[in-house]
Amino acid sequence: MSAVGSGAEEITLRLLYQLIVILVATRLVTALVRRLGQTDVSGEILAGVLLGPSMLGALFPGFMAELFPVSTGAIFTGIAQVGLIFLMFQIGLEFEFHRHLGGNRRAIVLISVLSLAVPFALGYVSAPWFHARLSEPVSLFGFQLFFAVAMSITAIPVLGRIFMELGLSHTRTAALTIGAAAIGDVSGWIILGAISLLVRGAFSWGWAVPRIAGLVAYVAFVLLVARAPLRRAIEQHFTRHREMRPAFVPYIVILLFVSAAITSNLGVFAIIGGFVIGVALHARDHGPREHLRRDAAHWPADEGAGASGAHAGRAVGGARLVDVSPGSRYRSVGCAGSRFRCSMAAQKSWVFCLKSLARSSE
Repeated sequence: MSAVGSGAEEITLRLLYQLIVILVATRLVTALVRRLGQTDVSGEILAGVLLGPSMLGALFPGFMAELFPVSTGAIFTGIAQVGLIFLMFQIGLEFEFHRHLGGNRRAIVLISVLSLAVPFALGYVSAPWFHARLSEPVSLFGFQLFFAVAMSITAIPVLGRIFMELGLSHTRTAALTIGAAAIGDVSGWIILGAISLLVRGAFSWGWAVPRIAGLVAYVAFVLLVARAPLRRAIEQHFTRHREMRPAFVPYIVILLFVSAAITSNLGVFAIIGGFVIGVALHARDHGPREHLRRDAAHWPADEGAGASGAHAGRAVGGARLVDVSPGSRYRSVGCAGSRFRCSMAAQKSWVFCLKSLARSSE
């Protein structure tokens, strides 16, 4: 018997089986899609679809239930989310936001507003067509609002991975796209929470204002106050040791996790916290922060993000339902399979998630 108990050992074994299958599947599928001129992240999401209810569950439901039991879902979700925190930190380090956007903020604001408003309007107008085809009756107004927001949220980790894989992360197009997507995602999730309250008749500015003000204050604190001392600490470490010592890495990881916890508590995804720290420590020169960027590329972001991509793909095929009601912390509320990370899954199967949201808002 394991020193931590047979129950813990059983969960560990099942989790290991899942990781082995997912990582092998993603490597095989990504090798195939590369031959078709596609990026690795598209292969990872496709592998997840194949391992989800759309393929594996349809052909071998018993095997899928045994391989991906509900008991390990929350644990695997946590692992996937941690991988995404590291990935978003790497994206923040890689992209040239200050260089391309520092002197022209009007462009990113305009793109952010349009990228949120246009899909929202189109989603709201087209939602009745999808609503009429639902198998169960739900509130049309609630469904329209949720569907509109769903169409407005972008998959930042997917976009970031694509730009990095194509070697375009230092271009103005990449900076504009990721910057606008970040603003749109943060706004979208706050709007989604507000809509959830609105359709329940429980919305109040006392809910929205503290979250918005807290998020703005935190980002301003990191970029205007904490950035300089953090950069000095990194530069002093590299000046003293000429490299990043293994003993220094845990301090960066702690910083990432603290930032992720703060943004999560402010009502947006934890991955935004990793992104904010990455932007703050971005290397604009070839000095110590450039070494940090190169070293961070070897951290567990790639495999964690690979598992997350497959995780999102399984969710797209499996209609994971999410509760965004007050106090829920965006917890999952039903259905087997992986947790549905809405920002990762920009695919049209959003309708399954929204159907549950609209029904719960009645």
